[in-house]
Amino acid sequence: LFISIHCNGMENDASCNGSETLYKSKKSETGKIDSKRLAEIIQSELPGALGTKDNGIIYRKRLAVLVLTKMPAVIA
Repeated sequence: LFISIHCNGMENDASCNGSETLYKSKKSETGKIDSKRLAEIIQSELPGALGTKDNGIIYRKRLAVLVLTKMPAVIA
């Protein structure tokens, strides 16, 4: 699994807030978990752990960090 952790923020825009998990579908070689399921698991815990708004999971097909990995990958 590949998990990239980021902290987003916009100093002058309070409407940009919360936690989300980005993914691009990528199957595990073992077939046990894919990127979407990994994103769902992480997102189910992230907002509660951080006390942030839940922005859900978001499919992103062009982010290099997700496209270039050879395993299930997410950005949280």
